[in-house]
Formats: sequence, structure tokens, C-alpha cells
Amino acid sequence: LVISDEIYDQIIFDGRKHYSFANVSEEAMKRTIIVNGVSKTFAMTGWRLGWLIAEEDIAGAAAKISSHTISCASSVSQKASLEAMKAGFGCVETMRNEYQKRRDVLKNMLSDMPSLKIAPLEGAFFAWLDISDYIGKKWKSTPVLSSDELASYLLKEHHVALVPGHAFGDDKALRISYAASEEDIRKGIGRLKKGLSQLD
Repeated sequence: LVISDEIYDQIIFDGRKHYSFANVSEEAMKRTIIVNGVSKTFAMTGWRLGWLIAEEDIAGAAAKISSHTISCASSVSQKASLEAMKAGFGCVETMRNEYQKRRDVLKNMLSDMPSLKIAPLEGAFFAWLDISDYIGKKWKSTPVLSSDELASYLLKEHHVALVPGHAFGDDKALRISYAASEEDIRKGIGRLKKGLSQLD
């Protein structure tokens, strides 16, 4: 079986299209469990509404487990999500274009830092930064030995928050969100660059 998390299926840049694993073949469709929701596509994070698409026996088993572990989605969330989906994807296109602009700002601001490698930014609103060249550098004679330590240093000394990569299985990376205003992105990247430049 394949569990396909498609929560960012509408937030893809540069004219790219999303293709679900379920579309590979009839057999793939039967073996795929798609999870999705309204939190990213419609910017409805706090409404806590998502869904699963799968073969009937799998969906039925998931519903049984769900009914014993969490409560049902509230009727208010269901109605709000239904209205968002009925309204169409016009607002989603507007949001996607805005995210792409913000991505470009972040990318351009970091382009003069060859020691900080960035994974391709093809969708969503996070950048994955390879910090390998900074691991082992020092701040006031104290070596920075992990993504946790680098994130902590940047937060305490430069007031910029990033998520340590070890939470995602890569201790030589940091994740940064650009789901913020362009002004905040510029300010945050400026602080990030200053913080990294002060390591030796």
C-alpha cells in the first residue's frame, strides 16, 4: 500500500502540475490511500478538517479506528470547508501566486550564499536549507554541532526561528517557512544571513 499525503497538491509553482500516485494505473489506484484536507489549499489551518480516499475496506477500517481515537469534525468546520470547496479555486490561484513571489524573494536573498544550499523550491511554502558547511563552526568559541544547536543560536542571538532538520531525519538541514509577509521574509532572511556570517 502507498499512503500519499497530497495536502500541498494545489500549492505548486512555475506551472508544474500535481500527479497522484493513484493515477499511475488501476492497480496503483487500488493500493493508494490519499490523505488531504483544507488547511493548506484554502488556508484553513485551524478548522482541522481532512479526509482520506481509499478502497472501501481500507476507508471503513480507518473510520472505525478514527471513531475510537478522535471525535468527529465539528459541523461548523464541515460547513465552512464545503463552502470553500464550492467557491472554487480562484482564491487558491491568488494565494499560489503570492507564495511564489515570496519564494522568489527568499531565493534571491539567499542566492549570494554559496555555503547555504537550498533544495529545489517547487511547491508548498517551506525552504529546506542544507547547513552542512556551518556544522562545526563556532559562536564565541562554542562549536555548533547540530541543526538543533544552529537553530537555537539563530533564535537566541538573531531572533529568527527555523525548524531543526533532525525532526525530519536530516541533522544537517534547517526548514524555514515563507508563509509570511514579504517584509517579514526580508527581515528574517537578513537576520539569518547576519547570524550565519558571524560564525567562524
